[in-house]
Amino acid sequence: MRHKTFVLNGIAVTISLLSIFLVLFAPEILSIFELWILAFSIVFVGIPHGALDHLIAANVFQQGNRLKDHLIFYGWYLVLMVLIGGLWVVYPTLGLLLFLIISVLHFGQADVEGFYHADNQVEGIRYLINSVAVSRGILIIGLILTAFPDQVMPILEIAVGESSWFVMWLSNFTYVLKTLVLTQFIFIALFFLFFSSLSQKGKLFYAIDAFLITILFLTVPPLSSFAIYFALWHSIGHIGEITSFFRELGQPLTLTGFYLRALPFSLVSFLGLGILLWITQSFSLENQIISLTFVLISVLTLPHMVVAHQLIQSNTQK
Repeated sequence: MRHKTFVLNGIAVTISLLSIFLVLFAPEILSIFELWILAFSIVFVGIPHGALDHLIAANVFQQGNRLKDHLIFYGWYLVLMVLIGGLWVVYPTLGLLLFLIISVLHFGQADVEGFYHADNQVEGIRYLINSVAVSRGILIIGLILTAFPDQVMPILEIAVGESSWFVMWLSNFTYVLKTLVLTQFIFIALFFLFFSSLSQKGKLFYAIDAFLITILFLTVPPLSSFAIYFALWHSIGHIGEITSFFRELGQPLTLTGFYLRALPFSLVSFLGLGILLWITQSFSLENQIISLTFVLISVLTLPHMVVAHQLIQSNTQK
């Protein structure tokens, strides 16, 4: 697993196995809690995990901690958000594609680099690490799109329109794409296990993790599987990277300390979500909530990815 602590790895494995068990033997139970699982993932882990981007940027970009420096940071952060939002308005399909590409790169890099950090390894064959990162990102996003097409396609149709060439193409080649996604991941994962610089223990954990996450996305419906991955793999892993980063700076940050420092900025995000819901209710835009949610997530993901990438690079160099 990608976390350094046995407890976090144990929680991720236990909840994943429990979800798979419920899908196979009591699917009605999981369906009852599906939205609650997603809400918990976003509210308690997803939103807070990016709330300290301004503090991280102040160090990794060496821009300083003055008010002026933070305003500059939020300036370019906002510019990226506006550009992505504008793309969604002008060409929704291209906005969706860019969002998916960003997600592939972001999730893949965070996971694979996380394995090296969990294994106390900081060096490896860079082209191999990058290839494995992209491959893993393709697995995650690819299976979200293709494992349960009857659930995903209606959402995409609402987000970008039924006439979108991408939605029609995805609908026509779902099975082929799922096969390609799995094939490329298996091939590159095996290559990685043979040639990476991870320890034997690290390789074993990677193999178990790769198998578990593949089965999770293949068996558990996309809302639940993504919520579990997003909370227990990605977001908690990123929080671990943040605490490690500040510890290296001589500014130890406990989990409680992280949440306290993230709280004000998390509340701003919650306020934004509340305003979004109010707008959809007030102007009878309930059918547009999915599209607006896609836009909101994607405009936040690109600037966050820039900061997270630099954080990972900084931790790797250390």
